[in-house]
Amino acid sequence: MIGKTLLFVAASTSFAVATLDVLPFSYGRFPCTKWHSDGSMYADDSMCQHDQLKATGVSLDSLSTYQGYKRDRPIPTGSHCEQDPDSGSYWCGIEGAQCDDDDACDCGTCSESGTCSGGYGTVVPHNSECSGYLWCTPLFSTTTVPGGCGGDNAFCGDWDQHDLSTCATDEERWSRFDRNCHSGKSSYCNSRTSHCGHKCTTAGCDCTSDPEHACGEGLKPVIDPSCDKCTCQPIHNGSQRARARRNVRLVESLCPKSFSACTIGGSKGFECVDTQTSLEQCGGCLESGEGVDCTTIPNVSAVGCVAGVCEIWACDDGFQYAPAENACLPMA
Repeated sequence: MIGKTLLFVAASTSFAVATLDVLPFSYGRFPCTKWHSDGSMYADDSMCQHDQLKATGVSLDSLSTYQGYKRDRPIPTGSHCEQDPDSGSYWCGIEGAQCDDDDACDCGTCSESGTCSGGYGTVVPHNSECSGYLWCTPLFSTTTVPGGCGGDNAFCGDWDQHDLSTCATDEERWSRFDRNCHSGKSSYCNSRTSHCGHKCTTAGCDCTSDPEHACGEGLKPVIDPSCDKCTCQPIHNGSQRARARRNVRLVESLCPKSFSACTIGGSKGFECVDTQTSLEQCGGCLESGEGVDCTTIPNVSAVGCVAGVCEIWACDDGFQYAPAENACLPMA
């Protein structure tokens, strides 16, 4: 069986998308994210008005599709928009949102401090007290898991029959479910059990429970037909580069026109960057070696990125601009 790699688009203020039906998703049920023309996200509290609520892209006018599991929980009234720090996007009534009573929260409860509770890892006695699509028990069970809301073995496939028409691939579908599991790079929603678990992160670890998705970054599933056992093995560099190119193309299809999908150092994600004007990634993506960080040019006090080229506007005291070198050099 050939493994599939999940694409996680990092939460970045540079990321921009065209509709509510694309990443970055959250465990919240009702989005209130808007985008500036420069690609940065911001909160729109008006989207949390009861008659404006949309359940992960579905109008509440179509309540016949809003059924089952936590989709049939009460719809919040008087909710406020709050950012999910893990995804960077904004959602109505999730943990941390201002509230006057429980009705203003997207599931969860209104705490004494006047904010909604029930986010990742909150230990509660019942699933209704977990925020958004988070659960604290396995499916069809009343036994709470030690890790609380979104913890290991908690149910996570809550969108299974809910508006996934925009999902182009199985990877995209399950990357949404992953958000219903405890915050962390290794947490994911097992596609065989629909319960939260941790990805294999070391070569040789067992991925039999979910060959399609259990292997972490840089690993692929290998099936032993003699015992039908799956282990995660390193991906050859060529395969990694091909996968990276596919991921970049997918993200760029979601970016605004003229923006590039640049990898974020030290993470699995991407951000949409206007490399024609970005000071930190001028002329191309820095991680790929195509761009320049204009702010690191020595002895410069003012600099800009114009048409993908660093332009030096002023030098530090004791230095002068040398056009031939496009640099600030010591005064003679």
